[in-house]
Formats: sequence, C-alpha cells, structure tokens
Amino acid sequence: MIKLLLGHRRLIGLCIALLVVRLATRALVTEAPGHSLHTNPKWPPTVADAYREPPKDHADPVPRARKVPERRSAPQSGKVLSGPDVTAILKGAQWPDEAVERYRFRPGTLQLNTTEAFRHCHVDPKHYEMHFLHRAGKIGIEVSHEHKLIYIMLAKSGSSTGKVVMKQIFGSHEEAGFAPDLNPHGTSTKYKGYLKLTFVRDPVSRFFSSYEEMFVRTFNWETKARTGTLPNKFKFIHEGINSYQDYEDIFCPPETRPKRGNVHLQCNQVPSRENGTLVARFERFAQLWDGVYPFDVHLKLQAPLLSDITTGDPFPIDVIYNTTVAAKGWREVATSKGLAFPKELKKARGYPRRLNLTKVTDAAKLRICKIVTVDNCCFNLPLPDVCAQNDAADSFCALERRPGGDHRVKPWTPIGTAA
Repeated sequence: MIKLLLGHRRLIGLCIALLVVRLATRALVTEAPGHSLHTNPKWPPTVADAYREPPKDHADPVPRARKVPERRSAPQSGKVLSGPDVTAILKGAQWPDEAVERYRFRPGTLQLNTTEAFRHCHVDPKHYEMHFLHRAGKIGIEVSHEHKLIYIMLAKSGSSTGKVVMKQIFGSHEEAGFAPDLNPHGTSTKYKGYLKLTFVRDPVSRFFSSYEEMFVRTFNWETKARTGTLPNKFKFIHEGINSYQDYEDIFCPPETRPKRGNVHLQCNQVPSRENGTLVARFERFAQLWDGVYPFDVHLKLQAPLLSDITTGDPFPIDVIYNTTVAAKGWREVATSKGLAFPKELKKARGYPRRLNLTKVTDAAKLRICKIVTVDNCCFNLPLPDVCAQNDAADSFCALERRPGGDHRVKPWTPIGTAA
C-alpha cells in the first residue's frame, strides 16, 4: 500500500511540473505581440505594412527582409535564344526541348511590333501586385463615343498630350476606366466594338520622369497635388529643400538666369544646370527602392497597368504606339476615322529634365534597367547600350512554355527576386 501511494505522489509531481512548463511557455508567447505559434505572418504585405512610418523621435528602423516569391522548380535553360528564334516559336514553331520549360532572350530582339509583343506578355500578379489596376481601382481613359475610340492614359507616357488630342480631334471626354470593363476575361460589354489604343514610353527614360514627378508630388509644398506619401526611408531626397524656389535654385542656379523676363518660364526651357546634387539623391533612391511597392502612382510600371490582376494576361488593346512616334500614331488614328490632323503635334506638357543626366552613373542605369525589365520584355523595347553591352544589367526576358502553344513572355528574373 505504501509503495502504491509513493508511486502516485511521483506521478502527481510529474504532472504538476509539466503543467508549470506549459504555462510558462504560453506566457512567453503571449509577451511577443503580433506573433503566434498557430498563425503565419500576413503575406503579401500591404503598402502600409511595407512603409509603416516609425515614431517621429526615432530614425527609420532596419527594414525586415522581404519574403521573396518562390520561383517554379520547372527545368529552365541558361541558353540565350535569338530574337528570330523566339519569334518563330511564338508564331507556332516547335518548342526546342520538351524537357525545358523556360528559355532566355534579350529585350527588344523579337521580330514583332509593340502591339504584337504585348499580346504574348505575362505579368506576375503576385510579384507586381501593387503596380496593377485593382478591381476597385480605375485608370484614366478618354472616350469618343462618336468615333468608338478609347485612349488609355498612362502617366509619364505622353498622356497629357494624348488627352488634348482626343478632345480636340475626336471630341472625347474623360471617364474612369475600371478593370472589369477592360478585362479580357470579363463579361462587360461597355466598350464592345471600340478601338482601344495607348502609348508607351522607353522604360528608362520614363523612370527618370516618374522620379521627378514623384519628387514634386510628395513634397509639402505640393499638398494640393499629392499623389503619394513619401516613406521616411526616402525623405533624404528633400533634405535642405524647403520650397519650390529652393528646388529651382538647384537645377537653374540664380547666377545663370537672365536678368529680365519670366525667370520661371526660362528655367523650364533650358537644360538642367545642377551640379550633381539632385542626381546623387536620385541614385541613392534607385538603389534603395525595391521596385515592388510604388508608393506614388507615377512609379507604377506600364505593363502591369495594362494587364489583368487575376491572370496577369494583357488587356485586349488594339494598338500600342511608342511615344517617340506620337505624331505619326495619332495621325494614323485620325486618318482611319476620316479626320484631319495638324502638321505638327504640340506637347501639352514638356520641360527639360531637372536631373543632370550627364552625371548619372552607369551603376544607377544598370539598376534602373533591372527595375523596368518587365516593360522592356512586354513591349519588345531594347535596353540602353550601357545595360545591353555584354549583358551588363543581366536583364533578360523569359520565354515560358504553356500547354497548347500559347507561350508567354515575362522577365527572366523580376526585380527583388533571386535568380
């Protein structure tokens, strides 16, 4: 009997010890706010999560490592196919090797025009999520119901000029283009039978322009025209610049200005004379920005804005022109509708770069090429020489195999992912 009682006492003691350990462990977990052993951290993070403002009396915290989207484990080839070979495959030629799912090729080498190339484009909806036109979001479009014509406006891609042309030549008015109405897989018939067109810009040139627009729009002397909020980690770009006049004094120094006339107008008509101060800030920004979360609308890339966020497939756009031939493009559209077009196309907005581009380093240009590769691949636009020479930017496009021969074109390694 005594031995039995002693055995029970040992068992009870063991149970009490286990209970104490369990309660202590639970207390430790509870003390770590925002964490749980039973739930996973939220992914992907929202823009607010990614750029949450730190306390005002603290510097920016060390950023947490961003989760990198996993790449498919399908076999891929390091071989670089020629543009003509990829073009032949896209047009129905046999896939080179049944055991390989992906091949590389260089941007701008396809024997396809911009419109044709974009029809084979695929933009990863997860990786470029914040660049897309969301379901509840809208994109500016100019619509001429009389001529059944829709112009999709892309910021920093000649949209101000295009808007004027649509109104003056085609009698259009602006509407909000919602994603479901432009979705190739949707059921909306709102714009059925309308010619849809847009203009795209050289991605690297557009990036410079987008940065400058963001620079002005996120500063406090442009509160009425804000299009985004500058995260703390990037506030160095405005350091020491407290007004637009301070900004103008950098790219148009007082000692270089004429003594008479409208000084501001004249500063908008001459190349930047900045000494590299603005470029240094720009280059630091380009190296720090991940290219995934555009906190200002002008930083959004072109291809995602013209694609469906659910599938990543392109919207059914009939004609895509390059802004370098804007006058020719608009004249063709006007002629197709039986309308006259002026001899010269006047730009609605236009001024020289505020950045002194002669001072931009090759390292910065290589970084930009990596960020905008999706646009180069989707629109079949070549990289600048500094990026293309000896494949310096390592910015390749991928030809990805799909069942049925409807193969896709996308970036080989999107910015922010591992190769």
